[in-house]
Amino acid sequence: MHERLIEAVKEAVHEIVETMLFMEVESGPGGVGRAKQAENICAVVGYNQGLEGSVRLSAPTAGALKVAGALLGEERDSMDAEMQDGFGEMANMVAGGIQSRLEADLGAIGMTPPMVVRGNNYEVDGATGFEVVHQLFTLEGELFFCEIYFDVGMADAVESSKMPEEPAHVTQIKQTLTSGLEPILAELARPMVQKELPRIAERVIQEAIDQVQRAAV
Repeated sequence: MHERLIEAVKEAVHEIVETMLFMEVESGPGGVGRAKQAENICAVVGYNQGLEGSVRLSAPTAGALKVAGALLGEERDSMDAEMQDGFGEMANMVAGGIQSRLEADLGAIGMTPPMVVRGNNYEVDGATGFEVVHQLFTLEGELFFCEIYFDVGMADAVESSKMPEEPAHVTQIKQTLTSGLEPILAELARPMVQKELPRIAERVIQEAIDQVQRAAV
């Protein structure tokens, strides 16, 4: 589960930055646990239903300005309300990209609106029993990173409830048996069909006569 979440984060960020913002983003280290990087701003989007937890997009001021400026199409020297909204919207887009990559396996995943936190020396942590993975990125030399907090017990329960994928050799055996049985079943059914044909024909003819008689009246 941990590796899948990290891969989903990387795919979502690269897709957004490279195909929507037309910029190059580099993936840095990632793994299990907190990112343990300095930060001055973060935007949190909650998950529910198929995945209980949240996505946290965080950065030092310089990284947040680079990310928000890329989305808004202009660079600024300070984090004003518009830049803050832009950073929150980027978190929302990343969370949506992760959501779309996980729903096929985990089912429908709900999302909350992003909440932005700014300041110095603050800490954000998940609920008791939640695990976290992180992935670092750089955009034109400036650092930003994503963390996903999740209820590993619920995610594992959803995955274990799914039917295991049928091995290829079992599928091949079933197909071979089915194709071999079709002519046998057809031959067995032939006498039954022949026996019933006169009765079926009689019923069809009688229904046609009844329709003609009703139309005449």
